[in-house]
Amino acid sequence: MVGPVSRIKHGRDQSTLAALRRAGISGALIDQMFRPFLAGVFLEDELETSSRFFHLVWRSMLRGTLCLPRHGIQAVPEQLARPCRRVRSGSRRRSAS
Repeated sequence: MVGPVSRIKHGRDQSTLAALRRAGISGALIDQMFRPFLAGVFLEDELETSSRFFHLVWRSMLRGTLCLPRHGIQAVPEQLARPCRRVRSGSRRRSAS
């Protein structure tokens, strides 16, 4: 969590599953907590995602540098589904501001 990112980026790469096992995480904890949680994060449930990427994401989570909208994650697709009022097609820009 506190080490430099370069150590993660240049460290040994393997699957997230292999890294969790190597860290001594029990199979039960992997299956009951890590697999379902990380399936939502990585959009895959075999834990084949690069351990480097896992460690970068996990580090960000532990450090509190990831964020959620005030009204929860559901606010993201709701906002994306709303019409965008700031984009006009066929218009010329008058200034950069």
